[in-house]
Amino acid sequence: MSDVQLDPFTAVYNALWTLIERNQVLSRYIPIGNRISYREEQEPKNEITNADTPELAIVVGGGGFSNQNSSTNHSVYKEYILALTTGDLRLNSSLNPIQWELFRSITDWSCVLCALEWCDCRFVTRCQIVSEESGMVMHELSRSIPGWSSLLTIRVDMVFNTIKLKIN
Repeated sequence: MSDVQLDPFTAVYNALWTLIERNQVLSRYIPIGNRISYREEQEPKNEITNADTPELAIVVGGGGFSNQNSSTNHSVYKEYILALTTGDLRLNSSLNPIQWELFRSITDWSCVLCALEWCDCRFVTRCQIVSEESGMVMHELSRSIPGWSSLLTIRVDMVFNTIKLKIN
């Protein structure tokens, strides 16, 4: 199975983690053990301690699939959500600097995402943070741990050659 090509959605998900992991400043805020990647099976944490925050996960949001938008292409967009739990009530020492570093990480998207290929064609055309929601009442995300939480929604636009999409 090693010759099976990685699907574009997984490639984008992995590339978003690459953007985050190459930010050394962000690494000082969020240790590797506190990054929930869902790329391999992980046991859920039943009890959370101070060492478990801040915590960052990337989850799949939504998206849209278009009909053929030209004679040669189909487009798709997917949304990925950066879910942050700080475990800290201090706004200026937790939420603000981490959000800033996440923004800086995603700003460099063209270097990583635009290099992705499927069927020998580059497919990512745009990546942007489209919304942000922060608060201290996101109990499901924070698992009732006091502190700021944030959801940053990233939209990734992709275009694929219609002929290469067809199953022979």
